Amino acid sequence: MSRYDGETETGTGRGFDIDHLVQLKEAWDSGAHGWDALTRERFANDSGYEHSLVAVSAGSNRSKGAQDPTGWLPPERSQRCWYAAAWINVKARWDLSVDPAEADTLRNILSGCSDNAADTALPAPVVTGAQPATTAAEAGSQDEGCHPDYSPCLPYLGGDALNCGDLAAAQKPVTVRVPGIDPYQLDRDGDGRGCTS
Repeated sequence: MSRYDGETETGTGRGFDIDHLVQLKEAWDSGAHGWDALTRERFANDSGYEHSLVAVSAGSNRSKGAQDPTGWLPPERSQRCWYAAAWINVKARWDLSVDPAEADTLRNILSGCSDNAADTALPAPVVTGAQPATTAAEAGSQDEGCHPDYSPCLPYLGGDALNCGDLAAAQKPVTVRVPGIDPYQLDRDGDGRGCTS
């Protein structure tokens, strides 16, 4: 069954596609343009996270095209919480950027989801080591070793290698710049502020 629209396929399977949940063009625009060829190939064939590649009806895949959640959401409304959470997890897994309109849309979707509905059966994101796209402002921060997803400056480390206990008092509380994009998992309650207790 297609998660996007509830369509089913029997027989040849020709009516279904395997969709990159975060499309290749979206990934390119969000930081993959800076990856080497091997990393781009790993992203395109990512079978290590169950929601990176999704079997969907060909019609829903065509209607989605290269649009991010600001322009397209699954027609099956019951799948929108899953879609938003999976989108965030794929982006976090590959350290891809999220633009402000996209972040607002994702926040709006998730604000309408019941507690934990958004991340049911979704594992915590795993960052692969690919570097995110940076704006000119963020480039200065990264040159100084600061992670672009947090304020104040936190060191830029791979994976979830930093805990609240590792931070100095002056670094707390931490602002998560895009709620839901929290590679170090410092914002446990999802309010945009981490290490508050």
